[in-house]
Amino acid sequence: MPKRESELKLKVMDGLGFNLTMAVIAQAIEEKVAPSIAIGVWSAVRADEAFVAGVGAGVNLHSVFDLASVSKVMGTMAAVAYLIEKRVLNWDTQVQSVLPEYPDGEAKLIHLVSHTAGWVWWKPFWEELRAQYPGKQIETIPVIERQQNYFEMISKLKPEHKVGENCTYSDVSMMWVQFVIEKLTNKPLDVLLEKIVWPWMGIESAYYQRIDKPGIANTAVIPTEDCLWRGRRLQGVVHDDNCYVMGGYAGHAGVFGEVSAPLWFGRRILTGFFDKDVMRGFFRRVARPSHCTRTAGFDTPSGDNPSIGRYFSDASIGHLGYTGTSLWIDPINKIVVTLLTNRVYYSRENEKIKIFRPMIHNELALDLKALGLMA
Repeated sequence: MPKRESELKLKVMDGLGFNLTMAVIAQAIEEKVAPSIAIGVWSAVRADEAFVAGVGAGVNLHSVFDLASVSKVMGTMAAVAYLIEKRVLNWDTQVQSVLPEYPDGEAKLIHLVSHTAGWVWWKPFWEELRAQYPGKQIETIPVIERQQNYFEMISKLKPEHKVGENCTYSDVSMMWVQFVIEKLTNKPLDVLLEKIVWPWMGIESAYYQRIDKPGIANTAVIPTEDCLWRGRRLQGVVHDDNCYVMGGYAGHAGVFGEVSAPLWFGRRILTGFFDKDVMRGFFRRVARPSHCTRTAGFDTPSGDNPSIGRYFSDASIGHLGYTGTSLWIDPINKIVVTLLTNRVYYSRENEKIKIFRPMIHNELALDLKALGLMA
């Protein structure tokens, strides 16, 4: 059995019977859902292989995408899982026992990672931080100083709700998880993931790009948005404004990777890599509030037209990313699906991805059924 991401045999979908999948991707390119699209699927039926496709500008099987909020699971939750395995954390760890600055003594780790700790979903911290350094390029300020400033800004906030009272998807909540992880390990999140956690898991193509000087770019990476305040097309640097100003890594964003990286992460979850305590948190919806669709770090299918479509099981867990990415893990069918796009290339207001996501998952599921890779 493969032990590392690079040992997974990648099979190109085109010509292997994924006709519906390839047709809907071609349609999406034509209709400008995104200029670059990659998709990958792993099935336990053929556990040593993964089926992948890349279509559009600059895409090949090893193209690197900005994973956006898929970073919350690929990065932050991978680190949380590692610390739970090492018995440094558990889902019921009181946040104040690690960070005395945290404003709510009732909050536990499970509240932060399930987005039930009561935090606002987002704030433009990047504008406030840039204003602290008038006349200076924010990239010239040491990353450790910027990270500390973020911690101080977030520490001044108060939750909008009591724990367990409300479920609001929150970047702020996952920033707090980052600070918990870093306090316990005495390591920056990016260093912990790249040097310890991802090697432990066998993940090889994922990385963070630190923003420690002006003008950083990587033309080998699929580009995202033409950003006005940064004055250029973003390519090889994180799209998320707060994460960029923090220095390129954060609890809510910052991970780059090839299509094989989230596939491998999902495969690890479905093939017994993590212990039962981790798995219980990943797959069990929180009890409070009763309407919450969240588990520890993940979302679950919900609504009349969930982004995972209608053929994968209701037991699936997953996460979406703002740049047009997603990862879904189905424990019943034992299938992992990742979709990577750069839909923000056409602007942040381009929301065609909302229709495309369920459509591509439906067509992929029908192909998988026809090929005997899904029941």
